[in-house]
Order: sequence, then C-alpha cells, then structure tokens
Amino acid sequence: MKESEKKFIEAIKANMGTVSKVLREHLGITGEPFMTVRKNRYGEVYVYIEEDKETTRQLTATPLLRQMFKKAGLCIRCWGDGGDTEILFAVNVYYDHYYNAGSNGVELMKFSINLATGEVRVRKDRK
Repeated sequence: MKESEKKFIEAIKANMGTVSKVLREHLGITGEPFMTVRKNRYGEVYVYIEEDKETTRQLTATPLLRQMFKKAGLCIRCWGDGGDTEILFAVNVYYDHYYNAGSNGVELMKFSINLATGEVRVRKDRK
C-alpha cells in the first residue's frame, strides 16, 4: 500500500466521529458506521464507510415498509488522497426488496471534511 493511501485511510479513521455526527444530524442515523478498504483489479485502494443495522431498522419501521424492504444500508464512498486537505464523501442508501423483487439504491447527500480546519460542508442536492 502506498504511503499516500495509508495517510488517506488514517485521516478517515481519525474523522469517523465527524462522519457519525453528520449522519446523525442530517439523516437521523444513529448506528455505528464501519470502514471497509478494498482494492480494485488495478490495485487501487477504495475506502467505503458502511452502516446497515440502523438503516435497516428505519426502513422497516412500519408494516408497510417491512413489506417493501428486506434489508437496507448506507454505503459512503470516500475520495481524496494523502496530500489533499479535504476528504469528500458521497452517501448512498441501498435496499433489498422482498419477493425476489431485486435491489436498488439512491444517492442521499455529499459532504466534505476539511482536514486542516475540521469544517464540514454538506450538500443535499446535485447543485
């Protein structure tokens, strides 16, 4: 793993509390997000932050929703590199349907954390 990739992963780990705060304040998600690091077939590192227990609980909170959704989760793509002063996050929800109806998902929001100042900028639209 490259040194810049290690720095990027460490920066995300150091800011997981801020990520949790953004999810709680903007989406009402109080679960425990966890980080997953994957490599693509070219050896590039990708970092995802995931949460599934609280998201599933919320999307199955009523009888109607339980009929629609079998499981749900958040998948947050992270990008930047060890030299960047900002980490960017794209928050997506994915969900599995009952009765072999497949799965789907949608982007909910994007936000960034400035590593120098700790400032968080949240975007909920595509503008």
